[in-house]
Parts: sequence; C-alpha cells; structure tokens
Amino acid sequence: MNMRIGVFDSGIGGLTVVQEIQKYVSHADILYIADSGNLPYGTKSKEELTVYVHNILDSFEAQEVNLIIFACNTATSLLLEDMRKSRETPMIGVIEAGAYLATRRAKKGIGVIATPNTIFSKAYEDAIHRKNESIDVYGIPCFELVNIIERECTQESYPLYPIKQELGAVPLSRIDTLVLGCTHYPLVEKEIQQITGEEIQLINPALEVAKEVLYLSAHYEKGEGGLYIYTSGSIVQFQAKAEAILGQNCKVYKYIHKEKSF
Repeated sequence: MNMRIGVFDSGIGGLTVVQEIQKYVSHADILYIADSGNLPYGTKSKEELTVYVHNILDSFEAQEVNLIIFACNTATSLLLEDMRKSRETPMIGVIEAGAYLATRRAKKGIGVIATPNTIFSKAYEDAIHRKNESIDVYGIPCFELVNIIERECTQESYPLYPIKQELGAVPLSRIDTLVLGCTHYPLVEKEIQQITGEEIQLINPALEVAKEVLYLSAHYEKGEGGLYIYTSGSIVQFQAKAEAILGQNCKVYKYIHKEKSF
C-alpha cells in the first residue's frame, strides 16, 4: 500500500509543512486542502471549526488516506484530541512537534507567536511544560499576521513594518527561543529573524512533523509522490500563491464543504 497523506490548513500556511514532508518523503502522495473560504481559523469559534474540520476529514477518508496532518496550530489546539477519539485514521498535529524542538534548544525562556485561538487555548504552554515544567513560556497572539502573509505572499518581499508591529509584544530580553506557532509564519521567517535578531532561535514545527512522517513511511510502499491541491476559496488566487511558495507549477481544484470533493 502506498502512503497517502491528507494535509489541511485554513490557507497557504500548511504548504510550509508540505514542503518539509516532500524533502523527507518524496514518494508519498499528498492531498492538501486549503479552507481559504473560511480563512482565518485563528478567530473562529470551536463550534465553527468542528464543522469545517469534520467535513475535511470526511473528504480525506473518502480518498483512503492513511495519515492526516493538522497543518494548522489552531485546529490542532482545539480539535485534534476530539477528532482522534472519533476516527481511526492516524493524525499528527504541529504543537507537540514545536514544543519538542523548543524544549530541546531553549536555555532561557520560550516565546510563542500564534493566532489568538492557539495562544488563548494555552496548548503550547501546556505541551512545553509537559516536557520542562520549570521553563518560562510567553504566548503572544498575532491578530493580523496571517492576513498580511496571505495578502503579500505573491509579492517579491513582505513589508517589514506591519510584521514588526505584530511582534511588538514579544519579550526578547526574556527568551532565547521563539516558536513560529502558525504554519503561515515560516513564510516570513527571514523578516521575523531580522526583527528579533540572530540571538533568538526560531522554531519551525514542520521540521519535526516531517521527521515523524519519515518514520511512519517505512510501513508503506513507495508511490509516485503526487501533490493534489484543493481550496474552498478562489482557485485562481490560490494557484498563484501556491506556485509562489512551492516554486513549481500547481494544479488547484475546488473543495466544497459537505460534499465529497475529490
């Protein structure tokens, strides 16, 4: 049996996870759903997200994926454990991966930048303290950073000033490690590093997720390694964004909630 992975996010952010997986497991087939029509997830209620995510998982399971990746920190923090209880398909989130990397590298406090839902859920704080209960964790909600990235990702560069405004509350003097707690944020890693300074280590949880997928891939035969992208938003707009991020031609299809869209 070939490895078929379902990956989803509210928009382009999850493509940063796809990129890392393809580096380690190029032979896996990846089905990617961007729920751009409901972007952003970071300010939605848990009840709304439950409906969206159930429908996405239904679509993945209809296509017989054998692994599902929550490439969305908000969905991971609010829904991953609930979904694991109600479904048999193995699921991986991004928060435990980020917490693992951060606690291995930090010698001082750990900062986490993420959407409001992720920060207010305290999912990162709890995950980090399960691994090191004595370390200080500072969660900083970023209310507009996802929208900035979605809006600017097809441009030659990202505007530094609005990103700096979003990071204004990060206590740089108290930390040496900063978790990029939204899968959109690695797209502006260079700009964030410029703002924080090189002495702050930036943590991209996708790196550890990809290693976990590599470990699991040993149980499957090698496939052709196709990437199939679906969006609930504008196909034209998402195709332009995906090609800018992945650096390759992409075919994007329409995903419709409450229907089998594959």
